[in-house]
Amino acid sequence: MVVNQLGSATTIVHPGMGANLVGDECFFRVWAPNAIAVSVCIWQDERMSQVALAPEPSNPSYWSVDVANVAAGQPYQFSIVNKGGDPTNPGGILTRVDAYAQQVESAEDNARGIVVDWQQEWSEFATPRFADLIIYKAHVGSFAGLHDHLNISTYATFADFETKLRYIRELGFNALQLLPTEQVDGIDGEGYGATNLFAPHNGYGTPAQLRWRSLFSERDATRWQRLRFALTERESLVDAAHRHGLAVIFDSVLLFRKQ
Repeated sequence: MVVNQLGSATTIVHPGMGANLVGDECFFRVWAPNAIAVSVCIWQDERMSQVALAPEPSNPSYWSVDVANVAAGQPYQFSIVNKGGDPTNPGGILTRVDAYAQQVESAEDNARGIVVDWQQEWSEFATPRFADLIIYKAHVGSFAGLHDHLNISTYATFADFETKLRYIRELGFNALQLLPTEQVDGIDGEGYGATNLFAPHNGYGTPAQLRWRSLFSERDATRWQRLRFALTERESLVDAAHRHGLAVIFDSVLLFRKQ
């Protein structure tokens, strides 16, 4: 057990990789088969605290730890002491962005990940049968553009794209397929060559602006609760698409290099 400024840390193994909020704690897990020590650096405002991870008994290539008092929105980064041993792996301390980060500050290798809270309900939208889907495919950054009177100077965001959902539905489509929305280095590649496969591009917006993030069950909410929610909480793109009768399909492209 490790104790630091953030509270207690344990090594209970939960499903998942990267950073995952589980109850009142955050579970950090990383695959580091050549490591002799691994820690996670967690920032709160400008103060950084470092917590050691432990190798898992069932598979010591995986390192993990449970840390208390970590909240959504806090930046984090893994620090790995590598044992080295060959020309391509000289050893030393490596500081890297979490490959499973669900939000990142940038596409840089040494960028920080952001803790994201996925412990929320999903929409009760019923997706049409596959055979009944009429799919409209679009790129978030360019579909809502300069000539849409949105004062967009570079590329569109998830919020900008929401303004076009009624148009898509009125054309007769019942599904929206988004070209890759993952974090990339730059914006001109239409999502290809992702640097972080599990994080939406920070130029488009946050995970909360992309996903469903209802704070209550729509079925159980009163009319006043729904109105108050609509006035105080902006819909996510997926939530808004469902409200317009559109299923959402995510396109993802993996690029592999020959060694």
